[in-house]
Amino acid sequence: MANFNPEMYTITIRQENCHEGLLYVGRVSELPDVIEYGDSFNEVRELVIDTLITSKEAFDNMGLEFPKPKVINDGDDCGGRLTLRLSNINYSKTISNAKEQGVSVNGFIIEAITRYIAYIESTKDIRHILTFNNLTLTTRTKVSDNLTIKLQNENKHG
Repeated sequence: MANFNPEMYTITIRQENCHEGLLYVGRVSELPDVIEYGDSFNEVRELVIDTLITSKEAFDNMGLEFPKPKVINDGDDCGGRLTLRLSNINYSKTISNAKEQGVSVNGFIIEAITRYIAYIESTKDIRHILTFNNLTLTTRTKVSDNLTIKLQNENKHG
């Protein structure tokens, strides 16, 4: 863990309307299950950093590879332009959700695509690790702020 730097991960923190009122919410794109809530930006930032460190230690203790941070500057600094054709219902839901979250439609779509790609990439890594080690994911439960993963070894020779 000597080379682990949680600051390299894609962390977003913003205010959102929650059941408890207006709170700061922190997320990590590379780990879609990580979400932290707090009353201040700094509080949430510290919670997210702590969750990354704790999760990395848990993965290390289980002998699993922790998801790598995204490579932001890989020499291709160009963005892209994309035109989408959405059904009326999806377009309406996109506008509604963007308004609820206090972001632009473009920002909402970018976040949705980023989260979906991160989800696909993280599940690829985890499924590959589980398959490689002959393990099956049996349950996934959120316990407090730590993610507990129960694994079952399918290699039944005794």
